[in-house]
Formats: sequence, structure tokens, C-alpha cells
Amino acid sequence: MTLDIKFNKIIEEIEEDLETQAGFVLNDTQIKSLSVNHRVVFTDSEIQPYLKDIIKFLAITSPSERVWDCYKILSDNTCVIAIHLESPYIYFSTIGLNE
Repeated sequence: MTLDIKFNKIIEEIEEDLETQAGFVLNDTQIKSLSVNHRVVFTDSEIQPYLKDIIKFLAITSPSERVWDCYKILSDNTCVIAIHLESPYIYFSTIGLNE
């Protein structure tokens, strides 16, 4: 239960970051994907209008100060936003987890 509460806080932070930093508001399906799979996949056309601001945010924010990252999947031209926690004590990324 505690882990679920922490994941909910992480998802809320991802939503807030995307909205405030890039103007990208996740829909209910995308939020559910984050909740269930701890990542969400976007087509190139879905994320393209926000990508410049997302890249800027990720470039100026240290990985230890954020809870997510964005990955480009070249094989199918999609992007994935996934939970990514990094500190001197922990490294956790959901990009490699099976669905």
C-alpha cells in the first residue's frame, strides 16, 4: 500500500511537470497507463508539439531532481515517458519492465 501511495505521488509529479514545463496535459488513458505500467507510449504526432519543451526541461533538470525520463524508440517512431528515479542510493527505471 505504501508503494502504491508513493507511485501515485510520482504520477502526480509527472503530470505536473509535463503541464507546467511543456503545456502537455495527459488524458485519462495516459494517466491510467502510467498508473498500471509506470510508463506511457506516445506516437510521434502526439508528443511532437511538446517535445522541444520536454527536452529543454530534461536538459536543465538533474536526473536526481526529477522522477521521469523520456525515451525515443527508433524502431517504431514512438516516445515513452517512464518513471525514472536516480540518486546516490537508488536507480530505478520502468522503461525495461514488461507490460
